[in-house]
Order: sequence, then structure tokens, then C-alpha cells
Amino acid sequence: MMKGCLYCVRCDKSIPKEELEERAKRLFEMFGDTALASGRCPVCGTTLIDMDEVEKKRKAGG
Repeated sequence: MMKGCLYCVRCDKSIPKEELEERAKRLFEMFGDTALASGRCPVCGTTLIDMDEVEKKRKAGG
């Protein structure tokens, strides 16, 4: 299980949460893209899944 990251199911890529703020800042500075800051994949636009939330739901039985 990928803990501490956001995951794009379409691209099959993950972004560590500790890198999210810096990557979002660089993406905006270079391309004017706010996808990461909005919780979307910057490549395909799919909503990113918080893998920590998935783990919590699995443990809770939901």
C-alpha cells in the first residue's frame, strides 16, 4: 500500500504528500497550472486519491 501519497488511477502515478506543495508551486510557476493545488492530476486531470484516506476506510471496514 502506498502511504503518504496522492495517487492517479488513470496514469498509475503517485506523488508523495511531502513533495506536493513544492511540485504544485513549480508547476504553477512554469506552466500556470493549478491542477495539483486543486487535487487533480497535472497530466490527465483525474481527481487524485489520498491513499491515507483509503487505508483509514479499509481499517474501518468501509
